[in-house]
This record gives sequence, C-alpha cells and structure tokens, in this order.
Amino acid sequence: MGSQVRADVTGPSISEMMKEVKGMLSKEITNDELKLAKQSISRSLPAYFETTQSTVATVGDLYLYDLPPDYYQDCRSASTPCSRPTSSQPPRPTFCLTR
Repeated sequence: MGSQVRADVTGPSISEMMKEVKGMLSKEITNDELKLAKQSISRSLPAYFETTQSTVATVGDLYLYDLPPDYYQDCRSASTPCSRPTSSQPPRPTFCLTR
C-alpha cells in the first residue's frame, strides 16, 4: 500500500489507510471483489515482465514473500473468496491471492 501526499496531510492519510486495512480485515471478500481483483491482476501482469528490471523485481517478490513459481497462474484461477489472515499471520501484500 502506498500513496503520494503532501507533508501536511501525511498523518490523516495514514489514518485513512489504516482504517481501510482494518475494514478489509474485518469482513470476508465477496465474489464481486474477488472477480475485480483477478481482472485487475490479469490486466497488469504483462507489465510485471515487460523489462529486465521489472522481471527481476517480480521474481524477487516471489522469493521475498515465499510464493510458488506458479503464483501468477494460481491468481488467475482462484475461484473462491479468500479468508482473512489469522492474528499470528501478518497480512502479506497479496495475502488474498496466495494459498
């Protein structure tokens, strides 16, 4: 999660972002939200491998987040809404798309 904001509104921006994260963690993901997320990821995948630098970064993310090599294939084939992470499992940037 990231944002570009003016310095004088950084605090309120962080508060709003944390409010959104809490909201996402407090309810189940709907089928419509899952469909929208899958479409968004599928449309952006080519950019992940467009240059050598972006390919290296993408492969690095697979390693960093301990994701399987076929992770992006799995994202497109996800068929059910994901569950929230447990309290002992910190949210990963893509926790809804991992197994």
